[in-house]
Amino acid sequence: MRLLDFCGDVNAYKRIIFTINIEIHCSTCGALMVYHACYEVTYKSNEIITKIIILRYKCKKCNVTHALKPEFLASRHQYDTFQRQKYILQYNDISKGPISLRRLCCKLFPSLPVSHTVMYYWVRVVTTKKAVIEPLITKEIQEYSPSCDISSELLPEAEAIPSWIRNKEYSKDVTKIINWSRIYIRTTAAFRDNKISDLNIRPFIYINRILDILTAHVFL
Repeated sequence: MRLLDFCGDVNAYKRIIFTINIEIHCSTCGALMVYHACYEVTYKSNEIITKIIILRYKCKKCNVTHALKPEFLASRHQYDTFQRQKYILQYNDISKGPISLRRLCCKLFPSLPVSHTVMYYWVRVVTTKKAVIEPLITKEIQEYSPSCDISSELLPEAEAIPSWIRNKEYSKDVTKIINWSRIYIRTTAAFRDNKISDLNIRPFIYINRILDILTAHVFL
């Protein structure tokens, strides 16, 4: 799976997906990948439920294939990435007072029925993702700054948990992933040049981009 910034709107995506020029290289051998196939998935948000086409590309050299997913439908979820991320972040923010999964769902998804099992998965899956993400980010930081001792210089900052975070492990894992992402963005010139200003509002979009750079193909 590869996550690409086609466009931010599902309707625009549906209009351009078969006309856009895509140049993507294999993460295994570096060879140019070519169109291989496509398949249909369901996209769900508060505004619309619709079918969209996902392209699949194949490496001509080593035969590896990747689905090219738009940012608004990252990973294997049917639900809009940004609305799902907003849900996770608000559920983990107890500064706004205690709130249940169902009550928050009614607030953020008023016109879209989401099962309790799905919501619970959203907030708990981050623990599994963190085990994959953290070593990749720290490895990349070390390569960018070989003179930096990650354990002594960066670990305390990455492990810092604000007082408003819920006393639950998955909430702490969310915070640690975001902290490591902040450090990574600060370390790499490519992200500094982009002048990112909304990390606090939409942190997971940048984590997805980090993972794409690291060729991890694991998305929140």
